[in-house]
Amino acid sequence: MSGGFFEVCGSTEISVALTASKLGYTRLHGHDITVTACYCGPPLDTEKIVAVLEEALGAVSRGSLEEALGESGAIAEDLLRWLSRRLPERIESSVICLLEARWGRLPRIVRLRLRQ
Repeated sequence: MSGGFFEVCGSTEISVALTASKLGYTRLHGHDITVTACYCGPPLDTEKIVAVLEEALGAVSRGSLEEALGESGAIAEDLLRWLSRRLPERIESSVICLLEARWGRLPRIVRLRLRQ
């Protein structure tokens, strides 16, 4: 096989609290988010991706997303930008190329493509 590369992905789920302002009052509500990181290059053990993903997301899981990111009104796009600065650029010879956040069972998917 010549040319091409593998896109190897690992996922983990986090639970976060988000602030909702509605009808004049503010309250927290929880969301489960499946976060996926993909590394492009030669074959790679997915457990290595999951390990670095879980370590990076430790500061966010089970807490307020806004407090963890230091940003009011934080959303999935903010989470992925934040995460892209905390994950290693390389694992072995593979380079990070895609991050994805999937909100619970809802059809809401946000992707941050870091490389083509």
